[in-house]
Amino acid sequence: MAEYELIRRGVSLHLTPREDTSTWMQAGFAWYRALISAGFSDHSKRGATGPGAVIEYYPYASFVALPGGRPPKKTTAPGRGLRVEALRRAGMQTDFGVMTADMIDAAVGCVTARVFAHSASTDYGDPREGVLTVAAKLPDTARRLDTD
Repeated sequence: MAEYELIRRGVSLHLTPREDTSTWMQAGFAWYRALISAGFSDHSKRGATGPGAVIEYYPYASFVALPGGRPPKKTTAPGRGLRVEALRRAGMQTDFGVMTADMIDAAVGCVTARVFAHSASTDYGDPREGVLTVAAKLPDTARRLDTD
């Protein structure tokens, strides 16, 4: 349901496969299992909030929601610039010049967690199967952001 809700708003994503052997996805599943084993609570399935809550975020969705539209690819200068500006507007202060695209994705995870901690994030999906937490409400139809 989360994937459907994002796609219908114009947010592209990798659909969750029935079985995936990609290293990055397996690492995420392993971290999730470790956190739950350590006593953290799954927000998407139990409505957990506050310290100890585990959320799932999708960086691109937050980078659509924060500026209100779809930025160019993160590997382009305009795409990077729009993401960095969204992080700055969200209050992040750091040396973005040394950050890789993956580090910028992780940074929006920190912003999303902070917004979640203040009960201001938006969830997409069905709690019975899982939700994606986004740093801000997505537009009903995400337009491509102009980079000029």
